[in-house]
Amino acid sequence: MNFITKMTLAFLPIFLALEAAAHKCERNAPTLWERSDEYSRVVTHLGKLFQCIDTTDVNEYTLRDKTACNWFVGKAVTEIYGINSFKKKNANEYYLANEIANKLANNEFDGWTHIGNGDDQGVLTLAGNKAELGKPVIAAWLNGAGHGHVSLVMPGGLQTSSGWGLDVPNSANMRLNNINSSYIGCQLSYAFGSDKKSDVAFYTVN
Repeated sequence: MNFITKMTLAFLPIFLALEAAAHKCERNAPTLWERSDEYSRVVTHLGKLFQCIDTTDVNEYTLRDKTACNWFVGKAVTEIYGINSFKKKNANEYYLANEIANKLANNEFDGWTHIGNGDDQGVLTLAGNKAELGKPVIAAWLNGAGHGHVSLVMPGGLQTSSGWGLDVPNSANMRLNNINSSYIGCQLSYAFGSDKKSDVAFYTVN
């Protein structure tokens, strides 16, 4: 078996999973992000997580769309950056999105720093730069009336969002029971509506 065949077989499950779950934004602008080494590293890890394999039945592994955004982000931060901040102590579980957003806002996760909110172009640029440098960056929206939401900022540069009226970073997003709103490699504005941009807080580890 030659090298190309081996590499194709190794990455085939990732590509199939991404294609199966591809959001319209992934299809519309698949080549606009800057493909750095860090971009490739992060995408490879996220592709594996995005398969959402249900292994309950050992005879029939299937893709499932019931992965919560908090598991996805928490697991991604653990596997890509080696940081277990969002994992509950003494349990193989991760905090809920609202819990993550709330705890970040209250400085309850050691090492995480608030760098600003989504209505500031300087903050959006900084978030993208940090991700490019190999730092974990989280975008969090705290909903006082219900479930919040968290997304992972990815390397790849920035693109102009007509909805936000700003240049926004690349991102990965997962929503519980809604595979059509889940993606890897789209503008962050796809995860948060323009009415939320001033309330989307960005956090990173120094």
